[in-house]
Amino acid sequence: MVHHYFGSKEQLFTAIVESGLQYLQEARRLALAGGGAPEDQLRRWVSSVTLSLGQTGVYQLYSRLVMQILGAPGMHPTACTQALSQFTQTEINTLAQVLTDMGRSAEEASTLSCLAFNTLYGSQMFGTKDSKSIKILRETGCRLLGVAVDSDPRTPPLPWAEDDQSDRR
Repeated sequence: MVHHYFGSKEQLFTAIVESGLQYLQEARRLALAGGGAPEDQLRRWVSSVTLSLGQTGVYQLYSRLVMQILGAPGMHPTACTQALSQFTQTEINTLAQVLTDMGRSAEEASTLSCLAFNTLYGSQMFGTKDSKSIKILRETGCRLLGVAVDSDPRTPPLPWAEDDQSDRR
């Protein structure tokens, strides 16, 4: 059936990677689309990555898969490496634009968004449900982006949240 629906195992793998990246992009879009000041948008993004995405078992598994692709790009379909590269660049550029809207220089915004993206997404590879660790990650992400930490973080609903809940049952 894999060959019927996807053509090959390589195309199936690529479809899985691209689907996961779309999920993560939608989570970012929801976090930044909530309105308010750019600082509020960035706080929601940090909370989304640390509190929402970080708590799903699916996300931890997916982040390990992404790290495997990055660690051995020649062993995986080129389309996966390209999709991952484009995802990373889009996410960093989007965060940099919000930082620029806050008055940061383009160079500083690019550097800070890259640091925050790599810190938060990279840390999720190992996934933790420890509230103390999550708090440290959230505070670190906010500091990197130059926004105050929200003492009562609110995260937007994850895309396909119902699917995440059914996966955990």
